[in-house]
Order: sequence, then C-alpha cells, then structure tokens
Amino acid sequence: MKFGKYLLSLQKEIYCLAILSFFILLVKLLWLNNIKEIFPMIGIAALGDLVDNICYSILASSIFFFVVIHIKSEKDKANVSSFVVELVTEISGDCTRQLLDFNLAHTRDNPKGIRPNMENLTNDLINDSFRVIAPMSKSALFLVHEGHFANRLELMDYYRIQTTRKIQKLLTHIIYLDPELVRILTKIDNCPHFRALSLVRNFNVTNSEMTPWADSFFRYCALIKELNQYAQRKRMYG
Repeated sequence: MKFGKYLLSLQKEIYCLAILSFFILLVKLLWLNNIKEIFPMIGIAALGDLVDNICYSILASSIFFFVVIHIKSEKDKANVSSFVVELVTEISGDCTRQLLDFNLAHTRDNPKGIRPNMENLTNDLINDSFRVIAPMSKSALFLVHEGHFANRLELMDYYRIQTTRKIQKLLTHIIYLDPELVRILTKIDNCPHFRALSLVRNFNVTNSEMTPWADSFFRYCALIKELNQYAQRKRMYG
C-alpha cells in the first residue's frame, strides 16, 4: 500500500523519462536489433549502442532516485506532518486566546462585553471592542517570570513572540512545507500588527483605549482566518 503511495507521489518528469527509456529499449530489443544494418559505414549500430547506454542510465538513475531519495523524503514528510499540524493549530490558538481575553473585557460602559470571534469577526467589531479596553488594563494572562498579570499590550506582545517562534520552527522544515502554507506563515510573521507591537513595547503608552491597534489586529486575525481555511482544505484538523 505504501509502495503504491510512494509511486503515485513521484514527479511526473521522472515517470515520463523512465517510461520513454523503457519503451525505446523494448522497441530496440524486439524489433530494431533484428534488422540487419544496411549501411555499416554510417555507424548506426554505434548510435544504437549509445542510445542503449543513455536509456539504461536513465532507468538506473530513476530507480536509484525512487529507492534512495524519494521514499526517504516521503517518510520524512510524513514524520514532519504531525509536527506541522500541531504548530499550525497552536498559531491559530494564539489568536483565539487573545479574542477570548477581549471577550472578558467588561467595563462599566460595557458590562456584557463585546464578543469578537473568528466567525463574526469584522473590522468594526474589533474597533468597538477595543474602544472599551484600556491598553494597560489587566488581562487573564499571568506572566510567571514577571510575577503579575499581563496588561492588554503585554498580552498581545506575548502571543506575538509565541507565534513568531512557532513560525520559525516550521520554516526550519521549509523543504517539506506546501508553498501556500509558507506564503501564509510569512505574511503572518511580517504582518503590520507584529511590527507595531515590537516597537510600542519600548514606549510609555498613555492611551485610554486600544483603537490605534484595532485595524492592524483585525488584519492579523484575517491572516489567521486564512491559515484556518487552508488547514481545513488540507484536512489538517481531521
């Protein structure tokens, strides 16, 4: 079963070259070798030997590539796939956990909270939610090394660091990753939201609300949504 799967995953170019070489050798063996050379001076027989050598070389190289390189590559890809699924799920979870925390941002003006999530996410909803949250207000995230609950900016920066670390782990296995996944991960890693957070941590923030970060946070969430859609298409989540 696995052998057939490995065959099906082989590059089409190698298939074509190997089949063409086999066909040429078969025709030469069953038909051309039985035809007497009419003009020995031209050296057709020598040319035929050269074609034989080339075809045998292509077949031998194809078999070597399949047995030694391709099968190992497919096994490595299978081993890495569970690692990829785990980290993609965690990257998505980093965003979801922030949304969950913003759900808890109850204030006197907003006793029930405004509840953004991946399903109903819009730029207006993020702006409405961030309008009633102070950047320096406490979140539900406890920073063990700091010994205190993170404020909302620290919360976002914490998950920025976590996400970028996971993306870098994934990109160390880039040869096994789908180019579309690499493109999405790269966009997340370089998104304006992350760049803004890496700068603002060095300043004393006095804003009374988080609307300056609303647009960039929404665009970050949109990229995570794109990652989720990719994962669902590829059936990563089962």
